[in-house]
Amino acid sequence: MDTIWQEVKTSIKENIPEHIFKMWINPITPEKGGPGCINLVCPNLFFMQRVQKDYGNILESEIKKVSGQTCRFVAGVRKNKKK
Repeated sequence: MDTIWQEVKTSIKENIPEHIFKMWINPITPEKGGPGCINLVCPNLFFMQRVQKDYGNILESEIKKVSGQTCRFVAGVRKNKKK
């Protein structure tokens, strides 16, 4: 999954401005998802909503292209770890 996500990020980086990539795509981290899906974890709710709205189509398209199968993404918010 990490390999797929790195390939997706590389492909997206080639197709969008660098400042957009650094702000909206690079902070996303993958987590293991269920069959046919990848969980993408975002720093907060606003970030998640913005990514889904503005970059959801490109994320889904690139995940499908890289994985070679229909693979949807599910965005979530990173949970704060207690210290």
